[in-house]
Amino acid sequence: MRYTKGEKTKQHVIEKAAEIFNLKGYEGTSVNDLRDATKLTSGVIYANFRGKQDLASHAFDYNTDKLYATYQSAILAHDQPDAQLLAFIEHPSKIVHKLFQGGCPILNMSIEADDALPWIREKVLLAIAKMTQLVENVLAKGEQQGVFHKMDKKEVSQFIFAAIEGSIMLAKANNYIGSMKRVENQLKVYIKAVIIK
Repeated sequence: MRYTKGEKTKQHVIEKAAEIFNLKGYEGTSVNDLRDATKLTSGVIYANFRGKQDLASHAFDYNTDKLYATYQSAILAHDQPDAQLLAFIEHPSKIVHKLFQGGCPILNMSIEADDALPWIREKVLLAIAKMTQLVENVLAKGEQQGVFHKMDKKEVSQFIFAAIEGSIMLAKANNYIGSMKRVENQLKVYIKAVIIK
């Protein structure tokens, strides 16, 4: 598929803006930051977007699509549901700090998802639902194959995802990846004790 010059420019702006918004947040990102990152004028940047909110929305989608794809690849690298679930849990410590300067885009945007910015909350909730659905699918597969206990798959998937996001927060606060590994280890204990037959 060939892109026009305008489409290439729009994609360039989204990718560069995604880095800046993830690092500085929505409120913390200025027009100057966007100009510096893209090496474009304000007029060129906003020629394809209705304003800062529209650009930030596209940038968040870009980041979360990229994040989702890496988790999906980690799961699909395995055939058995127990291996897939462990791959999901081990994945964050391998990629989040490498792929995203500033940490997990879902966690970062959720911090700004307060009453003043309801559109951010909506985007974050959709991203969380998409990620937890990955886990739910693996849990359902494990139940069907008889290797997992019966469970409330939505509740368990949200617990696992919340633990992972919390571990990213701890690692970021402590500037220590070992904080993620500790939570990862405890999730593995939980899976072996509660989920796997």
